[in-house]
Amino acid sequence: MQSKKGSFVKFFLVLTILLASASAYYFLFSTAPRFEGKVNASFSPNFRCKALYKLNDEALALTNIYYRINPDTLSCKTFDAVTDSIQTLCTTPDGKHIFALALESEIPYFFDIVEGKQKLIALPDSAKYNTEILYSVLVCDNERVVLINPKWMYTWKIKEIHDKPAFEFENHNATGCEYSCFAMQDNKLYVGEDREHYGGKLICINLDDGKFATLIDKSVVDLLFDKDGTLWTINKLPNGDPGKICTVDPSNNQLKVITSITRPDPDKNEAKVALNWDYPVTQFQKLFLNEQNQVMVATDTQGFFKFDKNKTKWTRKGPDRIFGLEAFEKILPLNNNKVLVAGHINNECTFMIFDFEKNSYKLLAGDPNQVKER
Repeated sequence: MQSKKGSFVKFFLVLTILLASASAYYFLFSTAPRFEGKVNASFSPNFRCKALYKLNDEALALTNIYYRINPDTLSCKTFDAVTDSIQTLCTTPDGKHIFALALESEIPYFFDIVEGKQKLIALPDSAKYNTEILYSVLVCDNERVVLINPKWMYTWKIKEIHDKPAFEFENHNATGCEYSCFAMQDNKLYVGEDREHYGGKLICINLDDGKFATLIDKSVVDLLFDKDGTLWTINKLPNGDPGKICTVDPSNNQLKVITSITRPDPDKNEAKVALNWDYPVTQFQKLFLNEQNQVMVATDTQGFFKFDKNKTKWTRKGPDRIFGLEAFEKILPLNNNKVLVAGHINNECTFMIFDFEKNSYKLLAGDPNQVKER
């Protein structure tokens, strides 16, 4: 009897050790992302994110008001340098300038914010008395800033912005409020247009002479330049799904398909048709560059992927599922292999920080009870 009891104790100890080892292995090596809960109860914006920019080591987010978000301390506070009258703004990639357009008593004001101090920038008369100034968009890099509205475009060289007037030219596209994405390079502005089921296009605008050129007559959901100067786009398929990633050679307007996914029709018993994609069917939503200047894409259900140019292959990075977010509206790469994501859950503004190294994510704003696996 004593021998049987001893054998049972030994069996129980071995079983306990095995279970503990399995749990530890799962915790350390499982790809399942860990949700670390909501970390800032005071950050509760009422509207969806309209803009998300990097400002030195912080993030600047526009919802119903402007917030400064510190990714290290996870603190969020209103941005005192701007007022409620600001309609739109942008920041230079080097974080030295904030350009803002404000409207007070129906009069537009354009100014530069440097180290918290505002300095007015002279607007042309066509901007002062343009009733559609409310629909303006600001785009900038470290060299130029461009103010776009449905009728006119204005551009300044930043180093001369307080000394020389803007170069103004007509917006020949006449659908400026339908622009969906922008990228700037070599004094040219590339504009993507997505008009849902009515098509779209990719336009190149020469900021030196104001000339327009249509590069692609297809809807463009997102675009960016990589470190080698290659222009990347997300394009829609004929069924309306954003299921194609391409590169564009602006010198000859050649569109090269890098990756595509065709969603199968279950009624027709179709199989998935994919090019350079080894994962389940999904939709491509946002392109961005990580800290190593590698192209990455955010998908609606499968997480984030990094592109390897040498292998023409996408590799998953970070969480392998998206929890709760119904759409990526804005994405801002942060230091230490993290990204700040703005989206929405049940129409509620939601901010999350995804950590690719720890395979985890934190909820900065939104309802933690709505965070669920999709």
